[in-house]
Amino acid sequence: MSHAAINRCSEIRARLNAAHSLLVLGTGISEAVVSLSRPFDISRRQAYRYLQEAQAVGHTVPVVVPSVPITLNVPANIVRDVRAYSVISGLTLSEIVARANTAFLTSVRGHGRPAAASESGSGSARLCVRPSAR
Repeated sequence: MSHAAINRCSEIRARLNAAHSLLVLGTGISEAVVSLSRPFDISRRQAYRYLQEAQAVGHTVPVVVPSVPITLNVPANIVRDVRAYSVISGLTLSEIVARANTAFLTSVRGHGRPAAASESGSGSARLCVRPSAR
């Protein structure tokens, strides 16, 4: 998916979430239409359609965060295991790596500073990331 498409998708989801928030707050439809159309610079008809869709969905929707391509050097056995898990779980390799990195970074953060190597259990392990060439 191109960056333009991702940005468009994020924009639509942000509008849906704003519409949902207005509905949850009990804002009347006419007032919600105006409240939604102004900050997003959309027509009242578009705002009304977002409100209808938000009402049908009934909950907030996750906003897509654009991803950036990178190149990693990972041991072959880890790549094999991650690919196997991808097949079993139905998740993409990117989603698995993103979740693992998020869990790792969450575990090593402590009061705004990285935890000591002994606290994280990683010893001398390092995460080296190099932006990929375009």
